[in-house]
Amino acid sequence: MGDFKKTYIGNIVVSVNPYKDLLIDGPEVMVKYFNRMLTSVPAHLYGLAETLYQTALRNECDQIVVIRFVISSFLLLVFLTK
Repeated sequence: MGDFKKTYIGNIVVSVNPYKDLLIDGPEVMVKYFNRMLTSVPAHLYGLAETLYQTALRNECDQIVVIRFVISSFLLLVFLTK
């Protein structure tokens, strides 16, 4: 994963080759993102998931994950709130 740049561009996830195991997940990684601000940890899907969960709790409203479009091996997900 060292040759990829990761950054947040809002509540959007762009996934490159989602079928390849990049060994960037698991309990030891997940705990770094638990109850943390999105900007205080490196960019990762767990950070967006934690933000989505905390927003749902704080605003007491449901959250939606929408698969926006698929182009080749690129998958774009958009998180929406009311």
